[in-house]
Amino acid sequence: MKSSFILLLLITIQTILSYDPTKAIAYAKKWAYRRNPSYHDYSNEGGDCANFVSQCLIAGGFSTSGCVGNYGQGGTIPYVPNIETCLVQKGWKKATSMPASGVPAGGVITFNHGGHTALVVQGGTSPLIAGHTTDVWMGSSNYGTRTYFWDPKASPGSGKSDSGSTTKTIRWFPYVNGYDTNNVNNGFAGDYGKAVVALKIKSATYAVHEKGGSWLKATKNDRVAGRGKPIDAVAIQGGVKYRVHIKGGSWLPAVTGYNFKDSENGYAGILGKVIDAVAIKGKTYATGY
Repeated sequence: MKSSFILLLLITIQTILSYDPTKAIAYAKKWAYRRNPSYHDYSNEGGDCANFVSQCLIAGGFSTSGCVGNYGQGGTIPYVPNIETCLVQKGWKKATSMPASGVPAGGVITFNHGGHTALVVQGGTSPLIAGHTTDVWMGSSNYGTRTYFWDPKASPGSGKSDSGSTTKTIRWFPYVNGYDTNNVNNGFAGDYGKAVVALKIKSATYAVHEKGGSWLKATKNDRVAGRGKPIDAVAIQGGVKYRVHIKGGSWLPAVTGYNFKDSENGYAGILGKVIDAVAIKGKTYATGY
C-alpha cells in the first residue's frame, strides 16, 4: 500500500511539473521588452538571455531543481552552458543541426557555443525566437552557430503568424538598423530576388499591401505585418524616411508619408510590383521571405 501511494505521488508530481510550451511562450511575449521585477536583471552583468529563457521555462512548468548553476533568483539559471546542461539532464533532445521536422515552439536555441540563448516562440525549420539582452519578440534565429533543444513530448510548430492566423512558414532575415542601399549587411533588409512577404519594425506603426490584394490592418512595435504572401507596398507612420526595392528592378525614391491613397509620398512601392528589400532610416527592422 505504501509503495503504491509513493508511485501515485510521483506520477502526480510529474504531471504537475510537465512542461507547457504555450505558457512559456505567453510569458516570453509579455516580458520580451520588459523585466519582471520578481527576478533579478542581469542585463548589465554579462547579459540577461539565459536568465530570461529560464524564466520562460519555469513559467511553462519546467523545474530547474537539481540542475547545475541553479543559483538565480526564483530558480533561474543565468549562464547559457548551464541551461544546456540542465535541459539535457531533464531529458530534452539536443541537436547541432536543424531536425528534419523542425524545432517545436517552446524549445530553446543556444548560439555560438554558449554565447547566447533564446526561446522558440514559432516552431518549424525557420523558427522565430524571443530573448533578452538583445530584446526581441518573433525575431529571426538564422545567425551564428546554433544548438537546438526541445521537450520530446512537444509537437513541432504549426507556422503561425503573430496574429495567430495560419500562413506559409515565414523565414526571417536578421534585423538591421542602417539606411544605405550599398551596404548589403546592415543598410537594408531583404535579399534581391526573394519577395518580401512580411515586415517587422521596432517602435513604429506600419502596414503592408499584398500583391493582387489589399492593405492589411496596420500593426506596430515589432509585430508581424504580412501573411506570407508577396508584398508590393509598405506604409510607415511617424514621418520616417523609407524606400523599397522592386524585385527584378531598382530602388524607388524615398517617401515619408503614410496615406494609402497617395501613391507619390503616402507609401513606398508600386501596386502590382513585388518588392524584395526595404530600407528605413532610424529604425531597427527585418523582412521575411
